Amino acid sequence: MILSRYHLIFLHVQKTAGNSVSELLLPYSDDHKTLNKHQDGKDRFGLRGPATKRKHALLADYHETLADDFHRYRVAIAIRDPFARAVSMYFSPHKWLVPQQGQWVRQSPYWNIDRFETLVDTMVSLTDFLMINGTVQIPDYTIRQDNLTVDLEHLLSDVGIQASVAGLPHINKSAANTALIETAIQDRRAREICDKRFSTDITFINQLYPTLSVQRRSA
Repeated sequence: MILSRYHLIFLHVQKTAGNSVSELLLPYSDDHKTLNKHQDGKDRFGLRGPATKRKHALLADYHETLADDFHRYRVAIAIRDPFARAVSMYFSPHKWLVPQQGQWVRQSPYWNIDRFETLVDTMVSLTDFLMINGTVQIPDYTIRQDNLTVDLEHLLSDVGIQASVAGLPHINKSAANTALIETAIQDRRAREICDKRFSTDITFINQLYPTLSVQRRSA
């Protein structure tokens, strides 16, 4: 998502409360919602705009599109523990929708480690979102999923967006109940899979905390 008036790019990493943040920022952005397949426009939607070609655009996409104007923009990104993000992705409602007789029907979710591993192999890493020409760029703002309102309030205040985070909606809630999620969280192999797949992300996030969590980086 891009907000040209505020010279801000928001990178929406999947399963980091990005839909909630996007809903809040959308009125101030250059982008608009799109709908495709099973998307309902509330919990599930796409985004497009003059500089935004897809909802989960990478920083490299904006670097290419904005060209010489890219340096004028600050970058915000939503982040989350990679293992928790992967489990959340696995149980994301759209992962359990199947077409039946012209309609989308939700299956009951279940835990399967092989299905999980296949999913993890397809996920885009946090560092991939921030990569330009082989180098991971340090974002100006990070919005932690587990500290959402505080980090988001600092971002809004700093860039001058007059919006309130009060009542920020919880969008695209998990299809699984607490017990099923806990089964996944306790699966040692699942954690090992994520530790290996997202080792670069883990290192990068550890470097970001706590100095970049709610503050702009030093010039």
